[in-house]
Amino acid sequence: MKQLLLLRHAKSSWDEPGISDHDRPLNNRGRRNAPAMGGVIMSEGIVPDLIVSSTATRTRETVELVSAEFDADVQIVFDEAIYHAAPGTLMARIRTTPDQVGTLMLVGHNPGMEELVHQLTGKFESFPTGALAAMSIDTDQWSDFGLVDLVMNQLGLWKPRELEDD
Repeated sequence: MKQLLLLRHAKSSWDEPGISDHDRPLNNRGRRNAPAMGGVIMSEGIVPDLIVSSTATRTRETVELVSAEFDADVQIVFDEAIYHAAPGTLMARIRTTPDQVGTLMLVGHNPGMEELVHQLTGKFESFPTGALAAMSIDTDQWSDFGLVDLVMNQLGLWKPRELEDD
């Protein structure tokens, strides 16, 4: 059994109009929401063994703030291919995950993340900034992911605005 976590980066800042999309940082709300999502991951007992993230500034900051909430060291890899990746690219990256990784978290961008959640769960859910989807996959090999029909169980979907109401 494997667990897959899909996390969209937290809310980014648009305060600097001349800055490239890749270099946009988080805004105050994003800096507030990212640790809260790390807390959800801890409380649900789904801390990843490996985080694979886009190289964008906002995803790097999200990973730093989320993983600071974990009570374990987590391997983090920044992968240029995740930046604005389509679902097929994300699925291909998932398939290259070493099998000793039990729980994998991808941190990326829309529309790819939202489309991947839809493909995997069969449900269309909005996937706003900072959203987290978690699912278990009935396989022992990441290389099977997306190539065969696997039993997918959605463990949860959390959105930052819903957490703010708590």
